[in-house]
Amino acid sequence: MERKMHEMAIATGLLRQVLAAAEAHDVERVEEVHVTCGVLRLVVPEALRAAFEVLRLTSIICRDRQGASTG
Repeated sequence: MERKMHEMAIATGLLRQVLAAAEAHDVERVEEVHVTCGVLRLVVPEALRAAFEVLRLTSIICRDRQGASTG
C-alpha cells in the first residue's frame, strides 16, 4: 500500500492562510510561522517543514524568513 504525502497539501493551505492574514492586516513581510500538529493527524513534522520551505520560496512575502517551526 502506497502512503501519499499529505503534508504538501497541508503546507499549501497553511501558506494560503498566512498570505490571506497578511493581506487582511496590510503586512508586507512574514518573519515566522509556528504550527502545532496534533498526534492523530498523522503529520510528519519534518515533511511538513520541508513542504512549507519549498512553497514559501515562491511567495515574496515569506521568502526572506529563516526556516519553519513545527511541533
